[in-house]
Amino acid sequence: MVDKIPNEKRRHLRARVSLFADCSAQLDQPLLAEALVEDISAGGLRIQMAGEAHGDIFTMNSPVRGEILSDNPALQMQFAGKIAWRSAEKAQGSEILKLGIAFDEGVVLSEMLQSLKPARGAGS
Repeated sequence: MVDKIPNEKRRHLRARVSLFADCSAQLDQPLLAEALVEDISAGGLRIQMAGEAHGDIFTMNSPVRGEILSDNPALQMQFAGKIAWRSAEKAQGSEILKLGIAFDEGVVLSEMLQSLKPARGAGS
């Protein structure tokens, strides 16, 4: 299932990863960290990490490199990008850091993401 909210300004269709399979991201830069992938599109992904301890490291526009890990091979891929937005939240007494990562141009999309890309000649 693909989420597309009316009047939303996103350029790419988004897929809720939980509907496909458990999926995580292994970030290699700026530091080795694991995160839960919440959703993903051809333009980037949204992840969440336990604890706000990494908040000082993951700053706006900082470069990020990593890999999407999943039992589903159609989701697996390496990526590079930058932090487009960040949000620190408290949920059930725990600190959570959420990050939006915009993929760099030239990132080779996974099979699942390629299927979300609009066909050439289709509307915007």
